[in-house]
Amino acid sequence: MSLSKTMSIVLGAIILILGLIPLLNSLKVIGFSIPALPGIVMWILVIIGGAYIIWDVFLINNNFLQPAHWALVAFGVVLIAFGGIPFANQMHWIGFTLPVMAQLITSIIHTAAGATLLISGFFIMM
Repeated sequence: MSLSKTMSIVLGAIILILGLIPLLNSLKVIGFSIPALPGIVMWILVIIGGAYIIWDVFLINNNFLQPAHWALVAFGVVLIAFGGIPFANQMHWIGFTLPVMAQLITSIIHTAAGATLLISGFFIMM
């Protein structure tokens, strides 16, 4: 297994766990949760995850004609914006931020990001 696949799988697993456990807890499927990470840590992880998804498609796969790959690029851009706007606001680089989203929506986005990275690591980069 290449280093790139390993990085995608490890990053995907971390983001998936950090999104799935709070999601399942908020839906009352499980009775425990993990301590919340500071927002800036999650924003950085989401930015890295989005950038890594785009990197997988363009630099590793080198296959730009597949519609699924363009969907991954679009999702990567959304993740970068979802993490980058609050991060840039907290660093006082921009004067606006995203509206406060419910924890459920945030957990769904993190879960989707982690799952996408895992799928990318196991299947797309072959």
